[in-house]
Amino acid sequence: MWVVLSETGIRQSTLHAFDLDDYDAEERYIAAVNREETGTRLKNGYDGEREISISKDAARAIDGYIEANRNSVTDEHGREPLLTTRNGRLQKSTIRQYVYAWSRPCAIGRECPHDRDPDDCEAANNEARAARCPSSVTPHPIRRGYITQLLRAGVPVEVVSDRCNVSPTIIDQHYDVRSKEDKMKQRQEALDDVDGHGSSYT
Repeated sequence: MWVVLSETGIRQSTLHAFDLDDYDAEERYIAAVNREETGTRLKNGYDGEREISISKDAARAIDGYIEANRNSVTDEHGREPLLTTRNGRLQKSTIRQYVYAWSRPCAIGRECPHDRDPDDCEAANNEARAARCPSSVTPHPIRRGYITQLLRAGVPVEVVSDRCNVSPTIIDQHYDVRSKEDKMKQRQEALDDVDGHGSSYT
C-alpha cells in the first residue's frame, strides 16, 4: 500500500479501486479503472481512467505482496481486489489507519521529534490511536509530496497533471509547495538549458 501511494501519487480512492487484473507485472503499470456500478468510482469518473507506470522496485514489492501476503478473496461484487484483508477489499478507512500508523517516526525506527516517551505515548503503543501522533498524516500529504517532488525534479506540469489526474490549476493552488525562489531557480535552469541566456527571461 505504502509503495503504491508513494510511487504513483494516486488518491486513496484510486488505491481502493485497484483490482488484481489492473496490475500488469510485465509492462509495469497499474490501470486506474472507473467501476462506479460496482462500488469503486474514481474521483473524476471515467475521466480519471489511465495507466500508471511504476518502477522495477515497486513492481518487485507488488509481486512479493501478491505471492506472499495477498488474501485470495473477492469483494461483494465478485471482483478480485489488488489490496486485500481477510474479508475482502482493503477499505478506505483501513488505508487511512495504515498511513497514520506508518507515518509515525517511532514506527520506522526514528526518534520522537515531540519529546514523548514511546513507552508512555498512546499514539506509539496503540495503532488505533496512531492519528494522535502530531507527525502522523493522512494519505493526502503523500500525494502532495509526490507531486511536489516531480515538479522539483523538473517534470513538466502537464505530465504531472496527466499522471496524477489533477489539473495544472489545482496543482498550483493546492499541491505545489515549492517556494517562489525554488520556482524561479527552476525556470532559470530550464531557460539556461535552452540557450544559455536564461537570466534575461526570468
